[in-house]
Amino acid sequence: MAYTISEIETALSIPYGTVTGDSQLLVEFRQSSISDPVINFLIRDSELLVITSYDPSGIAVVNLLNLLRDIAHTSPDEEKIMAVLGHPQIYALSHRHFNKWLINAAIQSDDPAALAVAIKRLSGNGISPHDIFSAFLQQVSRMAEDEIKPKGEQIVLNYLKDQIRKTKKLVYPGSAVVGFSQEWNLLYLQLLEEVKPEFAAEYLTHGIYATRNNSVLEFAAYRDGFYLPAIRESLEDTRDSTLYVLQTRLASAILLDDAYPQQFTQLKLNLAEHYLRYFLKNYPKENWENFFSLKDFDGAPFPYTTCAFYFLLKEATQTGRQLLDEFFAGKAFMQLPTLKMAQITLGNDALPYFEMASKMDFGNNYTLELLSIMEEKFDAAQSLPIIWNFASNKSAAIKEKVATFIAMADPHAEQKAVELLGGTKKELRQTAAFILSKLPSESAKSIISEALDGEENDNARDILLQSFTASLPEKADSTFVMNMVNAAKKRGKLSKPVEPEYDENSLPHVYDKQGTALSSDYVRFLLYRMSRVSEMTAEPEAKFILALIDREKSSAFSNAVFQVFLDKGAKPEHKYILALVALMGGDAIVDKIRINTNKWIEENRHKMAEFGIKALALHGSNKALRWIEWYSRKFKTKKAKIGAAAIEALEIASQQLGITTYELADSVIPDFGFNGLFKEFSAGNGSFRAFVDNNFKIAFLDESNKKLKSMPSAAATELKEEFKAIDKEIKDIVRSQSSRMEYYLIIQRRWSTVQWEQLFLSNPVMFIYATRLLWGIYNSRGELQSTFLCNDDTSLIDLNDEEVALPDDYLIGLVHPFEMGQELLTGWKRKFFELSIVQPFAQLDRKIFSTENLDLSASSINQYKGKETMPDSIRGTLEKFGWHRGAVMDGGMIESFNQLYDRAGLVAVLEVEGVGAAYGWGGQEKLGRLYVVKQSATIRNIYHLPLSETEENMVKLRDVPAIFLNEMLMAVESIKLK
Repeated sequence: MAYTISEIETALSIPYGTVTGDSQLLVEFRQSSISDPVINFLIRDSELLVITSYDPSGIAVVNLLNLLRDIAHTSPDEEKIMAVLGHPQIYALSHRHFNKWLINAAIQSDDPAALAVAIKRLSGNGISPHDIFSAFLQQVSRMAEDEIKPKGEQIVLNYLKDQIRKTKKLVYPGSAVVGFSQEWNLLYLQLLEEVKPEFAAEYLTHGIYATRNNSVLEFAAYRDGFYLPAIRESLEDTRDSTLYVLQTRLASAILLDDAYPQQFTQLKLNLAEHYLRYFLKNYPKENWENFFSLKDFDGAPFPYTTCAFYFLLKEATQTGRQLLDEFFAGKAFMQLPTLKMAQITLGNDALPYFEMASKMDFGNNYTLELLSIMEEKFDAAQSLPIIWNFASNKSAAIKEKVATFIAMADPHAEQKAVELLGGTKKELRQTAAFILSKLPSESAKSIISEALDGEENDNARDILLQSFTASLPEKADSTFVMNMVNAAKKRGKLSKPVEPEYDENSLPHVYDKQGTALSSDYVRFLLYRMSRVSEMTAEPEAKFILALIDREKSSAFSNAVFQVFLDKGAKPEHKYILALVALMGGDAIVDKIRINTNKWIEENRHKMAEFGIKALALHGSNKALRWIEWYSRKFKTKKAKIGAAAIEALEIASQQLGITTYELADSVIPDFGFNGLFKEFSAGNGSFRAFVDNNFKIAFLDESNKKLKSMPSAAATELKEEFKAIDKEIKDIVRSQSSRMEYYLIIQRRWSTVQWEQLFLSNPVMFIYATRLLWGIYNSRGELQSTFLCNDDTSLIDLNDEEVALPDDYLIGLVHPFEMGQELLTGWKRKFFELSIVQPFAQLDRKIFSTENLDLSASSINQYKGKETMPDSIRGTLEKFGWHRGAVMDGGMIESFNQLYDRAGLVAVLEVEGVGAAYGWGGQEKLGRLYVVKQSATIRNIYHLPLSETEENMVKLRDVPAIFLNEMLMAVESIKLK
């Protein structure tokens, strides 16, 4: 009897192996070109299976394997399944699963015919006898490792032995028929020992090179060291070697020498020398190689050349030193760990090798590390002459490191620096500037002060200026500024514009606060000094000119310069222009920077977008800071670098103001020029008031307090445009504030009475939140004392409609339903319903989860571990609840999602599996452990995932604030499971 469509679709919807079986996969199968031919063939509507093309969307066809049972006695219907899975256009989809099913079916059957049928079908599918043999060997081995003893194990073992008997030379099994091929197989060795013992030693030594992790000690101990002589012979044979083989031999000898003292020492040293000579001849310029963990250094990994040199310098010193000389003579790359080993084994006698390395050009990072080693490992008097040799290096980082060491170690540093400062070589003058900047003496400061006006090399002068910045006046008089500009002119720095396009004579004027246009020299000086900054900041001398400028009157100049910057492609190397226009531009420049920052984000010019955000921070206006706060939340998860740049900018701004980032976010919410909750204006012969209604839209009242349907038609066009712009901005504010307020509910943010009244009763937008949310009064211990609602007339009432007065010494916050008893919660729900109050997010209707089934003495919740979820549900749900992704591991998979509770210094972590870094790809998504760690366990938003419950950063569930624990559970419980 043929299969029914229902039976087929049921089978297709059940996962087989790594192929999922969800409804979407079944839909895709039904839409594929192979669906109709396959189903018609299986239900016997067609006797022929005609498929003309490969269609990957039909992958669910693999799940037909669910219908197969006994391989040796198949029914006609099962033969049809076999025919489908073996069809050339389908086999490309099914081969891994189909072949594995055939092999496993044979192994698990006690009928010898099952093996014969499986081999025949595998052969018919184009699998070679060697690969069939290897596949059966692999599967039987894996079952043995898992302690599974299938019915047909002995039948398969007999087949394997028969195949081995027929071989005339050693065959190395390996096949990807059922997945990744095993590199070495213990079962095969045991079969060889039984059937072809003459091949056993050769195969065992092959395993030393074939296994990823060196198994020489296991092989050496096998059968009480029976193969140890063969292993030694294999290691001593250095013919026809490759780098990998030589590394494996050296590693094996090191391990054996440690396990069998004195027996393999000379072999180890011989192989170390052979490896180094081979490496010097074939890879002299290679700066990366494989690593080996040395037991002498607590298992720390070192390059193989370093390991070889270590043992030679330690146990055959003359040979080791000779090879070091040969490496330097051949100008071969010298690993820094090798130089460290030279110092460890030779002490001060290793210094000449450091000097040799200092004369090689292995890159700036190499040189910096080399200097660090010398400073740490050798006496200053010994290393100082070598370090002075780096004084003319072109790298600023190297010059600064050299200068720092010299300033501390050389008693004549100041005298030598003065001599260099008067020389002609700019690199040496720069190093001299660094040295003087590191010296604390008054004479050094005096030398720097005198040198500033005369130093023509900008790099050297900037170094001197950096150390002198603290000595500059906070405010400069006109004489100081004039002398500063004239000194730059005398040095020849104002002879031409910093860029031809920024010629101040072709740009609008810059005005000071008295309304006077600044001279061209002052403007050119400003551009020149700003061009010297490498970060988004104000240059120390440019600050004095910036302090003179009237920003609004100079807007035309800022706008023009910014347009030139954009026309030139907004290049990162010209970011100083972006910083300049932000520092001197008026309100209009904020929107220009924001619009272009959004454009850079869309174009994936993330570095420029970061500069744009930092430029807004430099502008410093409430409007600019409000946009930064928006960026910090908008890109908290997606484009996380942009979000991180915004968070950093907010933190810097809040530190400068001496407030928290939360208080800063409150302070930048605009009031649009309203007087409290209203903005009065005239239109025609009437007076009107504008306000923000419960729908967060601008509304209007006439003189009789009657709400109008629209703005008075008699209002001036300019006024209409103003309110239109306000309405648009309110929409942006509401998008940001609703998520902020919900986050404040989660982390239980509190306001003082003064702060709350100022923010929620005086700001026209935030007042609407005050009227649509339930508030609580808390004592200093954070305990809820009473609850209240804000009416449209700003009066505050409790559940019984009694007016509430806010005490000065208490705190105000959003009430979480977790804090209220059922009677109080039900009462407030009824009142909100009666008053038709629609909350901007779920507050009173928020889910409450019981912790009765949780072990609060534990540090993690494991009840979700291993649960499979619907595709993309983990990411989509958690991001909606304000979580953000953790580190992306190898293969582009996310290892966790995290929720920050910074007020308490805690982070909730949910481990996950199968979630790809991008939407739409990944594996089978699963949940893992849920727990809380201390925020101190984070480095740049990357969390060390604890291995055990006892790790120091793990927080006991009983110590997690109850509301935060509830919010964790609500977010995870909202993820859709399969």
